[in-house]
Amino acid sequence: QVAGWVRGGPEPASVTEANFPPARLNTMSSRNSAAYKGVLALLLRQGAIDWTYSKEPINPTIFEDQQVDVALIFPKTWCDKNGVSRERSVSIVNKTPLTNRTRRIMGNQPPAVYLKQLETEAGLPSNWLDDIVATHLIDARLLRGRQIAGDAPPSRDFDSFYEARSAELLALIYEAMGTSSDDGQQE
Repeated sequence: QVAGWVRGGPEPASVTEANFPPARLNTMSSRNSAAYKGVLALLLRQGAIDWTYSKEPINPTIFEDQQVDVALIFPKTWCDKNGVSRERSVSIVNKTPLTNRTRRIMGNQPPAVYLKQLETEAGLPSNWLDDIVATHLIDARLLRGRQIAGDAPPSRDFDSFYEARSAELLALIYEAMGTSSDDGQQE
């Protein structure tokens, strides 16, 4: 069916019947997974900009020259300390492609701390950095967390981030598939 489709025939059943259950995001943690690689490729295709190398979206040259790799948005040590499950802490929802320099600055610091350091290192006002972070489908206000959440426990910062980012990633995936969340997607 795929060969016929390439030659101008009808879409194969594997395309027309494809679905992406939202819960799948929770289990996508392996670099070897095609779906994991696909989400990262979609992030790059839609214009993700590195948080320190902010001149242009990450492209193949930047990817190679600046040693782009996946970074944990909320670091493992923070997740462990704040009771975030391993499944969620290593999920694609908590990962994004960034340059080696950015990953070094982030280290194992909480997002609210490393965002301040990134502002200083990159010489960017916080609202500009927040706009750059948004190119990764992340609301930076949720990374700054306790600064806007008052006395909320830190795990709530993560929960708010995780829910919002999941919704953004699902929208990106459904757009690429030419479908929507209400086209038979299963929870």
